[in-house]
Amino acid sequence: MLDLIRDLYAHMEWADERLWRELLANSRASADDSVLDLLAHLHSTQHAFLDVWKGRDVKLRKRGDFSDAAEMAGWANRFHVEVRDVLQTINPKQLTATLSIPWARYFRGVLGREPEQVTMAESCVQVAMHTTHHRAQIARHFRALGGNPPIVDYIAWLWLGRPVVVWPSA
Repeated sequence: MLDLIRDLYAHMEWADERLWRELLANSRASADDSVLDLLAHLHSTQHAFLDVWKGRDVKLRKRGDFSDAAEMAGWANRFHVEVRDVLQTINPKQLTATLSIPWARYFRGVLGREPEQVTMAESCVQVAMHTTHHRAQIARHFRALGGNPPIVDYIAWLWLGRPVVVWPSA
């Protein structure tokens, strides 16, 4: 499971970087409210889970916390740098430990019951899936703005030989 999670996170970083590279090169997309709100949510969620995994207080950020898209891209990159360290030092036993997700209680009304406990591994998969979901929404907005979203499918990353990520300068 740990190898698969590491693979998903390497892909997630590659996909996030490719999307950011295209967005930063497109002045309409990098200034669009819908795109920037989705990016802020996506990366705030990534950082929130990282805070939980590292035992830190969760600090949610919003789009207004950034001076521009490039600053937000730098913040996105910092998540990937930190999470790489977490995934390199974690052991398989830690993946089975249950986590206390501080915001789970807010979903009681939506779920109609108390949320079940989740493990570290399950939360890792959640972050990858949540990111993919919102990255697709961003790509749709990007295309509507006349942009050409990059191909960021997991299979494309595999076919390309798991390329190394080089983040744009922030």
